[in-house]
Amino acid sequence: MISVLLIIMQAGCMSIAHGTTQDVVVLTDPSDAMIEYHGQEFKPGPINLERGNNHRLYIKKDGYEEQALLISRNISGWLWVETVLLLIGGLIDGLNGAGFNLSPVSTTVRLQKISN
Repeated sequence: MISVLLIIMQAGCMSIAHGTTQDVVVLTDPSDAMIEYHGQEFKPGPINLERGNNHRLYIKKDGYEEQALLISRNISGWLWVETVLLLIGGLIDGLNGAGFNLSPVSTTVRLQKISN
């Protein structure tokens, strides 16, 4: 009974430890370019994204070529450990996205000027 209780208590521990979202820092050159994601515009800097999905961001500025940036989800090594040791926790964190990390964590996107 105690072991069952301990397993249930540990369920989703990565959800508690680092959550289902992650800040990814996207800087731009030039520094006043805008980042578009699902129809919303963001200034360069940290953007909070769901860990369980891949994301495509678009970096735009008038007079420059638009660039796409792929932020990829990668399985956290801890998800494997949690799945082997605590099946319930691994399933929870795998389903809600907490068992993934996003990459790159930080990047600078350099836009190219459009030549006339």
